[in-house]
Amino acid sequence: MLEPFETPEQREARTAEQRAAQERDEEQLKKDVAALMATGAGRRIIWRLLESTHVYQTCYRDNPLQMARAEGRREIGLKLTEWLSIYAWENYQLMLTEANDERRKRDARNRANKPGGAPA
Repeated sequence: MLEPFETPEQREARTAEQRAAQERDEEQLKKDVAALMATGAGRRIIWRLLESTHVYQTCYRDNPLQMARAEGRREIGLKLTEWLSIYAWENYQLMLTEANDERRKRDARNRANKPGGAPA
């Protein structure tokens, strides 16, 4: 916000301070995302969040209000995906692999539990 009687030097100092604060925030976000994705538990939690935001699905609904809500949830998932791809790319890929492997195991168990299903 511009102050009405701010000198150019004061404005420049304020802008530099804001830039430095933004860089500190960005660095902290990078560390936080990396720490969260460094553990299996963190990757599983993030995967559940991404699934709950339906980031990998369409958000089309017949009801416009439901569609707006779905798009809002998806937008959060997209922001999270952006952070993961920027700050923790390797662990993001690992998370996708782990989630796919878990889904395959779960599907095999479900098939084995059905009558006439193939054993896991």
